[in-house]
Amino acid sequence: MTEKLEITGEVLSDEATLKAYSFDMSHYAVKPQMVAVPANEDDIAKLIAFAKQESIPITPRGAGSNQSGSAVGSGIIVLFSKMNATVKKDGRKVQVQAGVIHQALDLYLAADGLRIPYDPTSRSFCTIGGNVATKASGLRSLKYGTVDSALRSLRFFDAAHGLIDTSGCLPQNVEEAVLELKKRLISDKEAIGILNVRGNLKSSSGYNLCSLIQHEEPSEIVTHLLAGSVGTLGVFSEIELEAVPIPESRKLYIVFFHSLQEAAEEVGKLVNFKPSAIELMDAYGVDLLKATNKVKVSPDCKAVLFVEFDSDLDQASIQMASYLKGKSIKFSVENNPKKQDELWKIRESMLLWIMNSLETPQKRFPPFADDIAVPLGQLPNFVAAVQQILASFGTIAVIYGHAGEGNLHIRPMINIENWEESLRNLSSLIFNAALKAGGTITAEHGLGRNRSLYLLNEWGEKIYRYFMEVKKIFDPVGILNPGVVFTSDDLTRNLKL
Repeated sequence: MTEKLEITGEVLSDEATLKAYSFDMSHYAVKPQMVAVPANEDDIAKLIAFAKQESIPITPRGAGSNQSGSAVGSGIIVLFSKMNATVKKDGRKVQVQAGVIHQALDLYLAADGLRIPYDPTSRSFCTIGGNVATKASGLRSLKYGTVDSALRSLRFFDAAHGLIDTSGCLPQNVEEAVLELKKRLISDKEAIGILNVRGNLKSSSGYNLCSLIQHEEPSEIVTHLLAGSVGTLGVFSEIELEAVPIPESRKLYIVFFHSLQEAAEEVGKLVNFKPSAIELMDAYGVDLLKATNKVKVSPDCKAVLFVEFDSDLDQASIQMASYLKGKSIKFSVENNPKKQDELWKIRESMLLWIMNSLETPQKRFPPFADDIAVPLGQLPNFVAAVQQILASFGTIAVIYGHAGEGNLHIRPMINIENWEESLRNLSSLIFNAALKAGGTITAEHGLGRNRSLYLLNEWGEKIYRYFMEVKKIFDPVGILNPGVVFTSDDLTRNLKL
């Protein structure tokens, strides 16, 4: 079949390549029919035309760092390693191809004293296209928001209209469809009520319907509607972001607690001091911190918060220090930028540490409930609920994440001998606990095979139907990453050991 597809880039179908791209960083394995590496936008157009002609699914893939199972597919995997150039820079705005690595772009911008405002811990290898596809955020999204906050325009190919450039005029039928959907949505009091209630919750679950409310221009609506669409609405070719100035200085508090519960209780109060980040690590993270000898850790410490400020440093220092007395075991303050970076690298290494140091052939810490977020006021109750669930299963979990936004990465330990049953049961209990607290099944990693089955439970039938209408506008034939947003598949299908 590959002989029918000719592009400037590469089309690969050898067994070694297909096997290599059957996997991403999730716990799923799906063998593709071919792997395509476009060199330009003409290649992307040809790939989508071919996929439509042959009725083959097409799955865009950045670095494969996705942990939700949305970067693997049974048809054509599209890699962007040849489309990794910076197109142009104008002031704080920068336009790049989808395959640009986040850290490479940050280094490029640093020469002008700028940085990308959101900063995922996978920045050294994740791509900008993947960031937009999952609505990524990171350590400092408490202050700077997700990639959606920095997103200004997109060039992408959908399965119905070809190239769409949101920096200019949209195809007329796209504009008409989007405005008609906006009109119906804003007149739907029930739907608006649901979106308003959940409007302040950090989420990358479903399509970004809030863009229909927040923006008037169709081009802006479409730009933000595609943030978090995990390759199911379009294949990105170029992305325009707005950078922010690099802070002149930062102050980092390392705050120690007797328990995870105590730390969770304080997060909602610490947010009031307007920090740029509040990051949580549980007892496993504390052990990792101890092992590095970068800071003196109290022997009875079982949880730690990293609280960072990058503005109003003196005032924040006085207020924070005054408040924290008696609220924690102790705290320390780090002002040295080099030492701050060393401490942040410990927090950033949590995922790789789990994979390399804790996992064994018989015990895994899979990322199926790794991206829950709940309203901040519900965080202590949710932490307590998760601990009860884990205890009832006789297991433990590594818990860490962006606590200042109620966003936790939960990695329960599961024995391989009852792998599928444990995944199914634990996911149901943890997801339902999050939904009961008014939370979301995914905050920054996007939907995928590990949680899309719960999308309807989270949003209800009315909003779910709006999601399906959005899909029909851009992909009426259903070839763009099917089974990743809308699915009836059990989350254990295509599970790899």
